[in-house]
Amino acid sequence: MRNGNETPLTLEEAEKRRKAAIREKQKVERAIRRKALWLSIKTREIFAEAQEEKSVTAPAIVSFDLERAGFAEDDIIEIGAVRMEAGAETFQKFHALVRPRTKMNRYVEKLTGITGAELAGEKPLPEVLPDFLRFVGNAVVVGHAIGDNDIVQINLALRRYKLPGRRSFLPRFIDTEHVAHRLFDHLQPPVEKFGLSFLLARYGLEMPAKHRAVEDAIASYVLLSRLLMDETLVGNDAASDAWGTRQDMLLAALKEECRLREITEGDEAPP
Repeated sequence: MRNGNETPLTLEEAEKRRKAAIREKQKVERAIRRKALWLSIKTREIFAEAQEEKSVTAPAIVSFDLERAGFAEDDIIEIGAVRMEAGAETFQKFHALVRPRTKMNRYVEKLTGITGAELAGEKPLPEVLPDFLRFVGNAVVVGHAIGDNDIVQINLALRRYKLPGRRSFLPRFIDTEHVAHRLFDHLQPPVEKFGLSFLLARYGLEMPAKHRAVEDAIASYVLLSRLLMDETLVGNDAASDAWGTRQDMLLAALKEECRLREITEGDEAPP
């Protein structure tokens, strides 16, 4: 009820309040939908609980990472992935730059080295995403914080663009951040940082200065193999061997990927 001493709202003020109320309602509805999406994704996680089996049988493993233009979760500007078939000694690489639908955030440009001008001539996400989904196929996917971020973002993009024949992306997945929490949360002094680069540093590995999708995808798999070789998590050599035998190959690939990136960007790089 309005106080009798209050000045009546002008039509312009009333319209502003109405639009603000609509925006707030939409924000709440988006949060509810995202929560429901996250819960459906969570059911597909492997190693989510300590009592789960410690090994995974899969036709292939795809480790992937995304980069975004800014605050819009579904505005993906880069997809990087590596696919390793069961028993194979080599891997396939997927990489795509994507034209953003919103303005590039300056912080993202600084973090990744990717500029809006660089992306202006690239394909939009609806043309790129189907290729990535075909690349993944029925593989188990791996990545750092993908259960809370990357998989959610792909599903939000699928909802936005309504691609024919694909309404959701719900693969079985392993989130290296969640695995690391299971392994380190009980330690004293406590581990305070769970970013990809900080966790790799615990194993004496360094990440490149700039965040790029392919490099992060490779690094996530390397991190997973290191985490799973910890006896407190795995408890047997067979399981660790299944994930750890490709470490040298992937570490070499990560170094080469970074070297090629430096060459492309015009920096000096050793041969």
